[in-house]
Amino acid sequence: MKFRYPEGATPIDPNEEKDLIPSNITTQRELNEVEYENIVRSRMWSRGRRHGNLLTVAFLERLHQRMFGDVWKWAGKRRQKELQNEKFSHFYSIPVEIETALADFRYRLDYAPPSTHKEWDRLGAEFHHRIVTIHYFNNGNGRHARELTDLLLLQHGEEPFTWGSGSIAEMSETRNRYIAALHAADAGDYTLLAEFVRS
Repeated sequence: MKFRYPEGATPIDPNEEKDLIPSNITTQRELNEVEYENIVRSRMWSRGRRHGNLLTVAFLERLHQRMFGDVWKWAGKRRQKELQNEKFSHFYSIPVEIETALADFRYRLDYAPPSTHKEWDRLGAEFHHRIVTIHYFNNGNGRHARELTDLLLLQHGEEPFTWGSGSIAEMSETRNRYIAALHAADAGDYTLLAEFVRS
């Protein structure tokens, strides 16, 4: 199989293709379709109930498993390899970094919660960026972090993000804007990302 990836996507290691659960996948389009169907089914679970504390490793893993568990054997499992992109966390530091990130946001919500929609948008943008940068899983990190961010907003009475109102999963102008906003956030400027998520 030869998969084609949009800019900023994490390529699937050829050695991981054996971990595909459906045996009839031969093209990128077919993979995209079965992943999309799995994600749609997972939303019935994730958005159809109120969850306890979303900001735990157990919930992160459970959500990812729900989103990709019909497609990949490694769904819901922590990444155990280095990635070529240097902006992502080293695999050996992931446990500490994810626990620190989740604790940071639990603290902010407990002791300095946002009081306006704009503040919630900023917090959501920061949360999304931090989770994506850790890159906890082999793949699906952007989609997982977007869903997790939306669930966090919904749980606190906020509307989920619109994420540019277009497809981020495929090569598009929307994805280009998303990647540019993430790059700006890498440098500590969340302006573009906070605008993008509500556009």
